[in-house]
Amino acid sequence: MEKLYKILYIDDEEDLLLLVSGFFRDECLPIDTCLGTDQALEMIKKTKYDLIISDGQMPSGGGSDFFTYLMQEKLYQGKFILLTGEANLSHDPNRHSYDKIILKPFDFISLLRDVQEVLSSKL
Repeated sequence: MEKLYKILYIDDEEDLLLLVSGFFRDECLPIDTCLGTDQALEMIKKTKYDLIISDGQMPSGGGSDFFTYLMQEKLYQGKFILLTGEANLSHDPNRHSYDKIILKPFDFISLLRDVQEVLSSKL
């Protein structure tokens, strides 16, 4: 039996959340979504996620800062994918800690393939 992974996708663009969740659902890979890091933090405290996918820049705080917070507070031990429109991440102190960095814009098939690749690597 195949493991059912718990995935959380964080973005401040509601339309993108709906599109990604619909695409993943169609591919039989359920995904929870939320509009920002405040809501994400509440969800992470209640659910053990295998993978978090986070937008790099949001009004509620960027994915890098959120990742740092989760690690410092030991609130999350799973995989983490950062979605960013910024190609130069030399200033990001976490750039070597993410399991994957995906540049925006992305296509859904590539995102799905990247998610499957990250999840198939040892948790």
